[in-house]
Order: sequence, then C-alpha cells, then structure tokens
Amino acid sequence: MLMDKINGHTVPSETEIREEIKELEQLVKQTKGISEFTKKLDFDNFIFVFSCKFDKLEALNTAVKNVRIAKNLQDNTHDNQFGYDKEKNVFYRYFNPTFQEEYEDLNLEDKKIFQGAKVVSICKFEQEVVSVSNSNARVAANKKAIMMQLKAVDIIANKSSIKNSVTLAQ
Repeated sequence: MLMDKINGHTVPSETEIREEIKELEQLVKQTKGISEFTKKLDFDNFIFVFSCKFDKLEALNTAVKNVRIAKNLQDNTHDNQFGYDKEKNVFYRYFNPTFQEEYEDLNLEDKKIFQGAKVVSICKFEQEVVSVSNSNARVAANKKAIMMQLKAVDIIANKSSIKNSVTLAQ
C-alpha cells in the first residue's frame, strides 16, 4: 500500500488488512455448518472475495452474527441476512444497509472516494434460478448463479439494493 492517509484518514496497511481477514476467516470457519471457506485477496485492485459452503442458511447468518459480536458492533439488524422458504423454493437476501446518515456527515472530498466504488454480490445455487425480484440481478448463462453489480453511492442513497428474492427450480 502506497499511502498512509487519504484525506486525513489512516489507511490500514496490507499487513493490518490481512490480520483482519485472518480473524474473519477463523470466526467463519469455527461456525458449525460452514465448510470450504476460501478467500482471494487482490491488493492491487482492492478486491476481496470470500466464499464458503454451508449446511443451512442459519449457519451463514450465525457466521455474520459472530463477526459482528467479535467486532463489538451493536447494530444487530443485519444478523439475519439470508432466508429460505422450502415450500416455495425461494432464497431471500434481506440485507439492506443504511449508510446515508454517515455518508451525509462526510466532507466533499471523502464523498468523492465513493463515486467510482462498486458493490458486487454473487450467489451460486445447486438448482437453476427461475426468477429474481431485484431488477439489478443478472442470472448466469448456466442459470445456477446470480450477480449484482451496483454503484456504492446508489446503495448509500437507497436508489438500489442487494435485497433480493430468488426462486429456484423445484
């Protein structure tokens, strides 16, 4: 990493980021029902990819909650980000962050940093995807994955969301 600070804010070193990711990895791996955790770290483009398999969505929600607790974060509104309706065969992504107040408190130079930022969400499934509720979701050619690529500023302004319902083939 070439910079120590951006707009007066301390930028964590690559070593510090690796330590945080290692802690996250340990927390997730220790969660019952989680397996095959993998990570890809690209420090040149600042892209971090995390992947795992899970027995039930409750395990994934527990992993998210365990990370929040370990980081002493009080807001528990995102502890249950995922759901599944067995009867309808529908996967739900509930996560809808609210960062607008924090963003509004930033100065103009800090806000500019978010202008080119993107949030990418990819979900893979064993069954084929029949439909999605989010118009930003793109279904893969093999119909076993969806991807959303959204502008960070649109998520902050609540113009777009990664919230989604995915109907899977029976």
